[in-house]
Amino acid sequence: MYIRASFVALAVLSLLGLRPVGAQEPPARLPAVVVNAARDKPGARKLAGVARDTTGFPIDGVEITIAASHRRTTTSGNGGFQFENIGPGSYEVRARKFGYAPQVRTIVVDSAGGAGAFAMLPVPTALLPVISSAVRGGLSGVVGDTAFHPLPGAEVHLVGHSDMTVTDSTGAFYMPARPGKYTVSISQPGYDFKVIGVIIPPDSGRRITAYLAPQSHPPSVLEVHNLEDFATRMAWRTVQNSKVFTRAELEEKGVDWVQDAVQMASGWLAGTVDFDHDCVAIKNGGPATISLQSLMVEEIETVEVYKAEARANFTSFAPGQGAHVVNSRRASVPQIQATNSREAALKNRGKRCAPLVYVWLR
Repeated sequence: MYIRASFVALAVLSLLGLRPVGAQEPPARLPAVVVNAARDKPGARKLAGVARDTTGFPIDGVEITIAASHRRTTTSGNGGFQFENIGPGSYEVRARKFGYAPQVRTIVVDSAGGAGAFAMLPVPTALLPVISSAVRGGLSGVVGDTAFHPLPGAEVHLVGHSDMTVTDSTGAFYMPARPGKYTVSISQPGYDFKVIGVIIPPDSGRRITAYLAPQSHPPSVLEVHNLEDFATRMAWRTVQNSKVFTRAELEEKGVDWVQDAVQMASGWLAGTVDFDHDCVAIKNGGPATISLQSLMVEEIETVEVYKAEARANFTSFAPGQGAHVVNSRRASVPQIQATNSREAALKNRGKRCAPLVYVWLR
């Protein structure tokens, strides 16, 4: 009788869609997420795609640029984008949005159009320097650490000039700098240095608020003199052998990608703009390098581009000797031989790249 009643109870529970206490639940099956799935091809003379984060969620407001034609659009709420009137061919398409690492993809457009997808990686953002207008002329500001404590005794230099000062007990400083374009370096023992590009207009001054992060690693023998070598290059460079851009200057020109700035500078210096896309530059004075392909102007403070010199890429100097100037019989202007350029030269060997590029990150 008990067994029969048990079968009746189980039958009733089954009809109600319930499970007896203690019964094992079957494993739940979640739908698969395809992060990199591209849209179907949109049709002739169209280029379309989608931008998602690395978990598969669409991202709106991503700026999408076709580098060759300087055309741009932004993604919609579903992460999608589309360009019209795009002829057949291979296109370098760039995606960027603040808070995500920028990406570059090559999309081929054929008779059915072209389609691609971006899977964008979220990245943490650092405390960036703030530059504001000041009634008093010259350059002023305050330097602190990332915990917002003032840093007294920090050295502030106008790179390539003799002007320098140190912050007072409140972290404040002032320099009577004339109107012009400058790169400012700020350093303090125990902290990573900071390089900041600033333009001082004729009718007012500029005020900088900068934050130094605790030193990420002790500088190596090759890194310890990077700021000194930078200052030497700035002091000896000429408009005939180099081009230097600050971030503020490039933003005024409407340039978004560092690779475009390097090509523009090389065009002025040597008439060469047809470079490979996988070239590298010397990062923060070297010897570390960084790819130019996906580096955005908003990520840098200053970029230095130098004219070709026969031995510059492969000549090594002892640390602290600075960026040497070589007078060539065939050249009417001095040629700059750089330090910490070997690693970049080796990575760029066999490619069409600008001879010598330094990039200073924010």
